[in-house]
This record gives sequence, C-alpha cells and structure tokens, in this order.
Amino acid sequence: MIVLKCPSCNGDLELPDNLEVAHCLYCGTKILLKEVNRSNNIKQLIELSNAALRAKNFPEVIEYCNKILEIDSNHIDAWIDKAVAFSWLTAQSHHQYDEAMSYLKNAE
Repeated sequence: MIVLKCPSCNGDLELPDNLEVAHCLYCGTKILLKEVNRSNNIKQLIELSNAALRAKNFPEVIEYCNKILEIDSNHIDAWIDKAVAFSWLTAQSHHQYDEAMSYLKNAE
C-alpha cells in the first residue's frame, strides 16, 4: 500500500502499490503513482548518498549517484556529489580528476 496525500484536496489516501494511475476518493483528481514511486526512490537514494558522503565512503556515493542518474539524468545534486566523490578519490591517488570535472560540467 502507498500512503499519500492528494495534491489537490490534501485528502489522506491509501492505495495499492500495483497501480500506475489512481483517482482521489474525495475530489477525483488523477494521480500518477509511477511518478510518486519515482520521487520516493530518488529521495531515499539521496539520503543514502548523503550518508555515504558524510562517512567518506566515496565508491558508495558514486554508486548511489549512478542510481539517481538512471532515474533522472538531469539531477544536478547527483552530478555534483558524484564529482565530489571522484575528486576525493583522485586526492587518494586514483587519478580521476578529469572524470570528476566532466561530472561538474554535466551539473552545469
């Protein structure tokens, strides 16, 4: 089940998670559940990426950023975090400075 609020009337809804489209029981607004799931997935991945960044686990940061970018290839923060992680890896003698700079250009 997905628990959410209607974007139009703010009504509390509980909907099966196997639907792609639903309608609010209160106002009839069409809700695209695929977009709700996509947004929730990105939020979770951002939280995991931020935790990995704080822990200085840079390979894990890159992994989470890649997953975010698979969902949304224009996610600026993912490009920036990926560049930061590659910069730190470069500082640890992995020599990936050019790759880090290319991610910053993507964010730009």
